[in-house]
Amino acid sequence: MTNPQGVHDALVQLAKADGLPIYIYRLSEFNNSALNWCEKMTELWLYKGTHRMVYNDNDWNVTGSRGNSYHWTAHGTVYDWDGNAYHYQEQQHCVIRGNGSWKCPTENIRVH
Repeated sequence: MTNPQGVHDALVQLAKADGLPIYIYRLSEFNNSALNWCEKMTELWLYKGTHRMVYNDNDWNVTGSRGNSYHWTAHGTVYDWDGNAYHYQEQQHCVIRGNGSWKCPTENIRVH
């Protein structure tokens, strides 16, 4: 869309999804070993389950006409290898400034 002044408007997006699969891994397990990535994905997870995610973006198509901020939250139930259930929570909030630099003041994942 273009407003009368010719400035492109940003697309604002809000998305919600339920029942999304989630796998949680230890980052240090993903090195340059001979084990291929597909095997790692199926064998090295710490927790797996499903979650609900809500995503909000004030400039989804990254018009560059202003700063961009996006945020998501997620929560659900994950299970360890023994079948024990845990609550999963995730939050991320990032800002892309007008000069293209990034800042993510909130990034966390909790399993408890």
